[in-house]
Amino acid sequence: VWNDGCGPATTLLAVVTVLPGTSASVTAIASQLTICEGDAILFTANPAGSASSPTFTWYVNGNPTASGNTYNTTSLIDGDSVFVEMTVSGACAGGTYQSNVMSPTVNAKPGLVVSTAQAAFCQGDTNIFIATVDTPAVVRWFRNGVFTGIVNDSLVVSNLNNGDIITALA
Repeated sequence: VWNDGCGPATTLLAVVTVLPGTSASVTAIASQLTICEGDAILFTANPAGSASSPTFTWYVNGNPTASGNTYNTTSLIDGDSVFVEMTVSGACAGGTYQSNVMSPTVNAKPGLVVSTAQAAFCQGDTNIFIATVDTPAVVRWFRNGVFTGIVNDSLVVSNLNNGDIITALA
């Protein structure tokens, strides 16, 4: 380009730096997809791509609940949804990325009542313990914390000792 007889116009060379293209994403993984009320479930954030020094925030039903790459809870109820957001700093992949939403099935624990015809009785007498469960369930009987081998709604015992503890698990 000539400028009215003043010679060619010169320009400064522009040098640009192009950073390699990066992408990032995060996937939430659950230790199990079906649990009972009160059971522990562990969620893990699985980052992918060029996520440099990511931070994680866990959400239950859209509410921030915990931070870190894992989230362990025993307080989910059926219908709760869980996801994680990953925040990444960086020139190309910087930003916030949301994972998949997980809704584990949380089954209610059955209500269980154990009753007996008599709370006190003579040594050698037979006593019957009866389990009443509010939902269909298998009842297992324990004596002093040891499984008796009985799987039934009732337990018949004639050799109890003073202080023995009979429990049922449904």
